[in-house]
Amino acid sequence: MMKYKERQEMLYKEGLKLLRENGTASCVLFQRKLSIGYEDARFIYDHMIEEGIAVEYKEYSIIPIEKEK
Repeated sequence: MMKYKERQEMLYKEGLKLLRENGTASCVLFQRKLSIGYEDARFIYDHMIEEGIAVEYKEYSIIPIEKEK
């Protein structure tokens, strides 16, 4: 059985893929596409903001931060 931390990391990586593919993401998108509950979706959402990968955009959604080259 997968440990909680390993599961969170796997879901986070899948969430990153969704963010890149769609250009925007939300807890609802994570819940639907990853078949997870709100708590896990919120973890992904908040972690992306904390890591500086995304910023909040409009209400309840995030967009990736463009890194300068």
